Amino acid sequence: MDRGRSVTVQLAIREVGMQPAIARLIMVAGLGLALLVSNCGSSSSSGPPAQSDSQSNTDAVATDVNVNPSDGNGTTDTPVVTPDEGVTKPEDTGSGGLPADFNIPCQVGEQCETGFCIDGAGGRVCTITCLEDCPEGWSCQGVNLDDSDLVFLCVPEIAPLCSSCETDEDCGTGAVDACQELGDEGRFCLRRCGELEPCPAGYMCQDLDGVESKCIPETESCICTSEIVGTKQSCHIQNEHGLCAGFRECVGAGGWGECDALEPAPESCDGIDNNCNGVTDEKDAEGCQVFYEDKDGDSFGDEANSACLCAAEGAFTTDNGADCNDLSPVVKPGGIEFCNGFDDDCDGLVDSEGAAGCTQYYRDSDGDGWGVQTDKKCLCVPEPPYTVMSFGDCDDNSGQVYPGSIEFCNGIDDNCNGFMDEGLGGSACTITAALGTCSGLTECQGALGIVCSATTASTEICDGLDNDCDGVVDEADAEGCSTFFEDKDADGFGNALSSQCLCEATGAFNTNVVGDCNDLNSQVAPDALETCNTMDDDCNGTIDDEGSSGCLTRYRDFDGDGWGDSDDSKCICQPAFPYTATAGGDCNDGSNQVFPGAVEVCNSSDDNCNGLTDEDGASGCVPYFMDADGDGYGVTALTLCLCGEQGDWSATKGGDCDDTTATRSPGEPEVCDDVDNNCNGFADEACDKDSDGYCDVYQEVLGDPASCPKGSGDCNDFDAQIYPAAGEICDGLDNDCDGEIDEGVTSPCGGCGPVCVISAGPSGVNPFDGYFNGTSVTDEGYVELDSSTLQLNMIWVANSGQGTVSKINTLDGREVARYQLCSDPSRTSVDADGNCWVGCRGDGRVGKVILAVENCEDKNGNGVIDTSVDSNDNGVIDGSEMLGSGSDECVQFISQPDGNNTARAVGVDKDNHAWVGMWDTSRLWKLHRDDGSSMQSISIPTKPYGIAIDQTGIIWISGRGNNTLVRVDPNTGSTNSYTPNIGCYSPYGIAIDENGRIWTANYSCWNVAYRFDPVTHEWAAAGTNSHPRGVAADGKGFVYVANDAASQVAKVDINTMTTVAYANLGGGKNPVGVAVDFSDKLWAVNQSSSTASRIDTTNMNVEMEVSTGPNPYTYSDMTGYAQKTIVAPAGTFRQIFEGWEDATTKWLVVELSVNLPGQTSVDVRVRSAEAIEEMEGAFWSPYFGPFPPALLPVNLSEWAEITGRFLEVEVRLHSDTDSNVPILQGIDVIGTSSP
Repeated sequence: MDRGRSVTVQLAIREVGMQPAIARLIMVAGLGLALLVSNCGSSSSSGPPAQSDSQSNTDAVATDVNVNPSDGNGTTDTPVVTPDEGVTKPEDTGSGGLPADFNIPCQVGEQCETGFCIDGAGGRVCTITCLEDCPEGWSCQGVNLDDSDLVFLCVPEIAPLCSSCETDEDCGTGAVDACQELGDEGRFCLRRCGELEPCPAGYMCQDLDGVESKCIPETESCICTSEIVGTKQSCHIQNEHGLCAGFRECVGAGGWGECDALEPAPESCDGIDNNCNGVTDEKDAEGCQVFYEDKDGDSFGDEANSACLCAAEGAFTTDNGADCNDLSPVVKPGGIEFCNGFDDDCDGLVDSEGAAGCTQYYRDSDGDGWGVQTDKKCLCVPEPPYTVMSFGDCDDNSGQVYPGSIEFCNGIDDNCNGFMDEGLGGSACTITAALGTCSGLTECQGALGIVCSATTASTEICDGLDNDCDGVVDEADAEGCSTFFEDKDADGFGNALSSQCLCEATGAFNTNVVGDCNDLNSQVAPDALETCNTMDDDCNGTIDDEGSSGCLTRYRDFDGDGWGDSDDSKCICQPAFPYTATAGGDCNDGSNQVFPGAVEVCNSSDDNCNGLTDEDGASGCVPYFMDADGDGYGVTALTLCLCGEQGDWSATKGGDCDDTTATRSPGEPEVCDDVDNNCNGFADEACDKDSDGYCDVYQEVLGDPASCPKGSGDCNDFDAQIYPAAGEICDGLDNDCDGEIDEGVTSPCGGCGPVCVISAGPSGVNPFDGYFNGTSVTDEGYVELDSSTLQLNMIWVANSGQGTVSKINTLDGREVARYQLCSDPSRTSVDADGNCWVGCRGDGRVGKVILAVENCEDKNGNGVIDTSVDSNDNGVIDGSEMLGSGSDECVQFISQPDGNNTARAVGVDKDNHAWVGMWDTSRLWKLHRDDGSSMQSISIPTKPYGIAIDQTGIIWISGRGNNTLVRVDPNTGSTNSYTPNIGCYSPYGIAIDENGRIWTANYSCWNVAYRFDPVTHEWAAAGTNSHPRGVAADGKGFVYVANDAASQVAKVDINTMTTVAYANLGGGKNPVGVAVDFSDKLWAVNQSSSTASRIDTTNMNVEMEVSTGPNPYTYSDMTGYAQKTIVAPAGTFRQIFEGWEDATTKWLVVELSVNLPGQTSVDVRVRSAEAIEEMEGAFWSPYFGPFPPALLPVNLSEWAEITGRFLEVEVRLHSDTDSNVPILQGIDVIGTSSP
């Protein structure tokens, strides 16, 4: 700038006096003299410098604008910072004191009267300097030149290209005059273009509506711009069935690729969320089955309360809706009906027939008080005609017929006793005919009256009646008679000489069969058995014939030796030669020396007729032993006296104990095979002398003998404690016979002692070589804090629209779990262990979620941890992978310290206790890390929006309720409030840098990030883009600010207070919270797109964009980076110790050698396992300590008995300040062994 321009500005200062504009100029110059704007430039503050507390707030802002002074060297890479309000293009650019070229297109400063060419709505335009006021539609803003000079220029109030909009007014005035649809992405601000109005880089001029051409991105997408080609964004497919979420990739020209979301379809019963409403197989899905509500659990539901479901759910469990009272389990179809005035069996009838407790009623149609026995009903009350309980009526149509009625001669059983007209008649009477007179009695014959029952006399016939009334029934010679013979001896055969014609057998005339030859002897008859008794018993004319009963078998005996021929015999009553012998069996009836029972002699003849010649025991025989195996020894117990050798009966010596094996006999050598080889009565007698189940290593062993059931190889068969596979003990012997002594059983320290001290560290047996997280090994071999090794790789995102929290792996962007906690969560803060505290706006609840599953509690005792898992491994939690509210066992607890009041700020202190700011009551609550119980409450002078805790434990609050920064000392409860003295204040997110300075994002005015020094109380501001919200510090000289309206994240140098770069997230993201992870990556949580973007902080490029739950709204320390590096610098170290290899190791004590300066401390926890590979799944003990104030060593047995071959010790080191560093110098563990 030339001197004349400088003088003009100085005069302007003198004329207007000390107005706010003057204060602005003094603030910029630093000396209160003049605003010096130069083409060459001189070093000055890069942002609004501090002012005294007496100065009032102003609207001044240091804005980075693409300015091109007259020498053309003022261009920077920082875009114009603009507010959200619409603007109006000045009507007259050539009057009213404005240069003629004001708002006229330009390329460089030399083309403008003022020398300043800046970005406008449709391209670069000329502008003017300002003090406070500008033409309508323009605002006075401070601009940083590239040489660090600050100048205030009139800047058009416009919305950037591709800004989201609803109407043209949202896009400002001038060339940006069209809020227009672009594809299916929504409505965006687009600039008109043409030959004289070219598009900026990355945009092209294209006619979209047939009216005029507009500048649109070369990718034809306001969301998929060239800066984010290759990144992914959330997308959805929506139709009448629902909306399904997915991803699409920015492919450059052509915009976004196809959305990979599922096509929404009607929900069906298939285990899939077909319509993507977050519920699988919901009510009324296709293929559903009607289930009825069964409140009383009797398997029958209420027809009026039904739901079409894919499976039974809640009380809707039955497909039978016939229950007529679903509040009583005894009332149901098929239930027992009782006489109680209710329809118990749901058949539509109350106290129906047959109900329990019913009374038997009989039908009484004639009303005579008697019912029909066969027609009855069991009723609760009488129902006509079933009205009587007496039965027996035999005619229910006549009231005169019933039990007990008078009997009349009428052919009717009047008294229902089963007899008609009984008791009537009975007087004697006769009827006389030609063949005789018959007698009878008078009787009632119904309608015929009383008649005589006598018959009329007739010819006698065989019919069982006295037909001729002569007093004799069926006498001899009656018609139809038969001939019967006299059988006096009653043997069934009669005398042919004595017979009568009778109707039936009478007296001795009782048989129709003749042939008895002696009718006085019942034993003599044609069918009698002939017996040896000198009589003709069977009347065949022969006495005692052959075969008679009592006969004796007689054998033919020609040689007279008393033995006959078995093949020639007769059964006769008396002997008759040659049938005289009573015994058969003679094998030679020609010699009286040969017969059964004769003495057998060794003579090659069968003397005793037994079929054998010279058999065992014959006279003159010799003893022979059975020798089946031919070894010359026979079985002592098996001998025969033979006339000579016969087959295996060939040995003359006994004693063989196994005649099937030639190698077993007296004198054979003994081997270990379960066999008595030498036949001395003992098997394997020398094989296992110490009876330990193992055979002597020097004995021959065949197969698997019972004498050595555990095998051979006993190296000391005189000691039962020594054998193969015996437990090796430390005793200087080879207990297990493997050729080695005391192998594997010496203590880890060497020797046979039962107690061992194992050391790790530079002076111990083992160096520190375990797992480092926030720690590292020094040159001396000690362990100290080292933030470069921190390894908490999760970001916790509160999904306000769903009431859930997503746990996302920061290394690969995969969502690993999602938890239901409360209504409208908006704050997540991570403690030193990686666990997450969650604050909720909707119901004032505060919850804590455990990071590692092995640290979660099995609350229902089913042996597993029930928690959210990405079971289908698609990197997104969906469907049933998220458990219902109250079901996830990794949600440690949920508390509600201040009722339903809004929980809007959450931070974690160095002791892992949470501090929660309640918006409605302006109160801080300290909650216990173990159960969420309230520990302390402090009233604060603001409505808290965010919390940051410094290394000293001081709590800093972003007080959005009254636009103040509040300091809270938790030890005294005292508070202090601060507001900036250099500009308007609208605090949002809050963070602390590595120098202990407090940063707040200024949301609704003056788009800056404020820095407050708690020591000097000085304020400084760094310009960013529109609507700063979240803020995070990386501990390496930078803070990051989420610019909501611009969908950008600014990178700010904490010392120079300049924005050095922006990350462009793509249109429509609206980032709210930002956080740094432990890989030095930056994360932005995008509320509008329901995503989170990971940014490379070295170049501010977006590396990936991942899905979250609906409408994420997260501030605070959501990765734990601030807690680990700012609040309470801490780190952990783990070392594994090995105990006894072949004995149970019981771990007793952990001792630490530590150097703990200042207020530093350590705490310890342990876990054990039998194998290294099992350690990862083992559960940790609780933390012991902190030390101090607790005293070392740690006595593990006071907590529980800890056993296992391996013990892992985790030491957590805590620092109070960067200058005090705890040092771990050594770990000693004491263990003992048991068999």
